[in-house]
Amino acid sequence: MEIHKNDSFEQKIKNIKSKRGRKRLFYALLIIIGLSIFGLITFYYGMLTYKTGGNWLIRMFAHRLNQRDFSFIKNEVSSYSSEIDHFDLEISHINMQKLRYNREMALRSGYLTKDLEIEVPAIIRYKNKKYRIRISLTGTTIEHIMKLNKWSFAVKVKGGKSINGMKKFAFLVPRSRGYLTDWIAQQLLMSRGAIGIRCNFADV
Repeated sequence: MEIHKNDSFEQKIKNIKSKRGRKRLFYALLIIIGLSIFGLITFYYGMLTYKTGGNWLIRMFAHRLNQRDFSFIKNEVSSYSSEIDHFDLEISHINMQKLRYNREMALRSGYLTKDLEIEVPAIIRYKNKKYRIRISLTGTTIEHIMKLNKWSFAVKVKGGKSINGMKKFAFLVPRSRGYLTDWIAQQLLMSRGAIGIRCNFADV
């Protein structure tokens, strides 16, 4: 008795195995590409936060967890509510559009030029008082205006008035000054009797 192999059936099995193999290879490549992109993004973000000093919060949090010390949560909330000054900016729609346009032009060119630092009238409310001001975008790099809803501003107080003894000052995004890095450096300078820039954090 002769046994004849079913070539067509075996070929179908081989085809199915081949398709499964190609699918597995395709998914494996997708996973490898995805992990590579994720690794590059996290590496770039790590470099950026290290450069700007933004990783201090992660280090502090990890250290406190290691010490099992969670008091910083309460301290952070209480210090934020009691020590940080609060400013309200009131800008008319048309003047806000001018600032938006200047920001868009700066983002296209890659930096903020002097001709884009156009001043517009605005109002600041601070400690239940109202001040008339002139306000403009400030900062040479787009780091100052990169975020959609947080930009650096130069402020001039009008009407012979001043805010905390200042007729001219700037609201700068914390990222542009390395978050706490610049503030600590200025505090160290002044504690040693050297000339330092008066700066502090504010909620705008």
